[in-house]
Amino acid sequence: MIVLVSFVFDYPPSKIIKCNIRKIYKKLLFFYHKSTYEKRRKKIDMMNKMKIVKGVLFALVIISACGKKAPDWVIKGAGAFGNSKKFYGVGVADMTKSEYMDRTRCDTRARAEIAKTLNTYIASLVTDFVENNRDFFSPEKEGLDEFTQSIIKAVAEATLVGSQIIDRYIDKDKKVHYCLAELNADEAIAQLMNKMREAAKQQHRAIVKERSDEMLKKLDEELKKKSERGY
Repeated sequence: MIVLVSFVFDYPPSKIIKCNIRKIYKKLLFFYHKSTYEKRRKKIDMMNKMKIVKGVLFALVIISACGKKAPDWVIKGAGAFGNSKKFYGVGVADMTKSEYMDRTRCDTRARAEIAKTLNTYIASLVTDFVENNRDFFSPEKEGLDEFTQSIIKAVAEATLVGSQIIDRYIDKDKKVHYCLAELNADEAIAQLMNKMREAAKQQHRAIVKERSDEMLKKLDEELKKKSERGY
């Protein structure tokens, strides 16, 4: 112990015994408090730095969340658009571990929404045309109904191939994937004309053979009018 004290405080061994024990104790206590103070100060500095880092990260999260506001179509659906020459469909799918499957399900549902609207639209067009131009069609109801349904189905299937996914949004809080599909109404009209021509060429029993050309001309005129004034 004497040798240690002599080495640390540079006291000659001969004087250590005579040294005031209280002074040695105070000096030891001073070094102890100094060391403890340095450790405590470093700990406080580290804690303050951590608080600053946490504050910055929190601010970045808030800014990021504010910057990713859900687009109008997520809330309003197709009603968010006023374009009368486009069909829109919104798909929704819960997020899973497979992003690819999430996108596939979402895309399929978006196109299914367009299909519902498209079926209603084409059905209205065909039905109205048939009702207003009875002279071109057979009075046999069964054949006429079968013709109408086949045209509607064929147009919808052919047209949906041309639909495109134009936007996506992921709500990470709700864990939901949204996507927006778009279809040009002109494509539906073009497909309707194609399918009606095919039916006429195949001499479908619902169409009066002698008036098929006249029927197609009349249909073309009606569709052009719709295109000019909006669908």
